[in-house]
Amino acid sequence: MNGWEEICYRKLKRLLKLFKRVINQQDYLQIDEVPIQFVNDVGKGKCGSGYFWVVNAPRQKLVLFEFNPSRGSAVPKELLKDFKGKLQCDGLSSYKAAFKDNEQVQLLACLAHIRRGFFKARKHNLELAKYFLNETRIIYDIEAYCKHKQLADNEIVEIRVQYIKPILDSIKDWLISNRDSVTPDSPTGKAFTYACNHWHLMYGYLYEGKLLPDNNGAERAIRPVTLYRKNSLFAGNEHGAHRAALYFSLLETCKLNNIDPFEYLCDVYDRIYDCPANELYQLLPHNWKRS
Repeated sequence: MNGWEEICYRKLKRLLKLFKRVINQQDYLQIDEVPIQFVNDVGKGKCGSGYFWVVNAPRQKLVLFEFNPSRGSAVPKELLKDFKGKLQCDGLSSYKAAFKDNEQVQLLACLAHIRRGFFKARKHNLELAKYFLNETRIIYDIEAYCKHKQLADNEIVEIRVQYIKPILDSIKDWLISNRDSVTPDSPTGKAFTYACNHWHLMYGYLYEGKLLPDNNGAERAIRPVTLYRKNSLFAGNEHGAHRAALYFSLLETCKLNNIDPFEYLCDVYDRIYDCPANELYQLLPHNWKRS
């Protein structure tokens, strides 16, 4: 079975380079990373830790998985070397280091990651944590209203500037005035530190309707990896992890576009062998049509 999968992988590999090019052509991406164990050839059969780097394009309904043993800044810098636009991520220092000298990439904060610290801090200081969670919950309520009404991008921007920006300003002042009242090493202190360090990156999403307050889209795409780790335990080697990343990219993009992954793969396996390079674009999941 492993041999059959390898044959299929070699066929599908033609799509990988094109997939990366399409991802880099977008002007708004979300990125996250998730650990994965793999058998390290250098470690004489022992498992090492690697990462699936996950890049999500929300509007285009594309998600790319890339395996790399490293969690360093060189990975996103190379993966998105041709990208120009807004990049939404958590507070991992690798992202800041990768794009600190790149004026064509603007980092956006993830509100869900900032809120996570205050969820953990509820048992330590309920009053402060509850205030922050309630205030930021209003932001999500406003975003849900815009989505329910199917507002145009310019209408969304108007509502954000009128209603959400004052909330961001108010929370910023609250964070600054209360930061010194909490113990730095406590759960509440850590939540404040993370929020204060990243709050200025929340404002960037206000002025374009297509932008989102968090990168939950990338995190949702990561969920199947949990099942993969439970069933497979680890990848047999680096090549196996790269192979899994390609399948995750295609199958999760199929799901985002309401395509049956099995039907898609059966069709693409038949067509990709003699598909001209200029028509390969049609075999990517978001462009695919049944033959």
